[in-house]
Amino acid sequence: MGPRGGRGLYVGRRAAALLAALLLALLAALLALAALYGRCRQEAPPPPPPSPAAPGPTAPPGPAPAGGSGRRLPGHLLPLHYDLELWPRVRPGQAGPFSFSGQVNITVRCRQDTDAAVLHSSGLRSYGASAVRGPLPEPGAAVEVARLRQEAADEVTVLELRGRLRAGRRYVLQLGFQGRLEEDLDGLFLTRYTDQGRSR
Repeated sequence: MGPRGGRGLYVGRRAAALLAALLLALLAALLALAALYGRCRQEAPPPPPPSPAAPGPTAPPGPAPAGGSGRRLPGHLLPLHYDLELWPRVRPGQAGPFSFSGQVNITVRCRQDTDAAVLHSSGLRSYGASAVRGPLPEPGAAVEVARLRQEAADEVTVLELRGRLRAGRRYVLQLGFQGRLEEDLDGLFLTRYTDQGRSR
């Protein structure tokens, strides 16, 4: 064989074999780590199930979360979707009081049988017809509301039902409400500003 010439990189057989052995060792180490990671993920304990809520309207919701003013709602109804309409009662030049009204439709999944639904209602007053539609998707199905009770001290509204909501089924809770627009920057609030020299 003649002398090596030209440009390029020459790797001898021994160096090429060593490089190939190093690459195979690296690949084997990566495969071992991947298998170990997969085994660790399979052996991880599942998250604890949610604590069961007491059934029925007589079950008091749990304690308020830290820093909250109301009670924590029972866990037997899981909200899935909210449809909310608000109608503020504010007119130019109005001195007050300012108010609003609205309607909310809350789609929920029932986690355990119950004959009541508890909703937060801080600063709200329920009015008009309340209803419970379902179980979904049965057309026209409904559960009659026996009584609508507001507990101002706990800032909740309780829908007491003549029938029961069944675990695993979906329902729509419908409720009309009214409230006052306040200027304390809490919830739905009223604010004033000046635009081009005019107070708004």
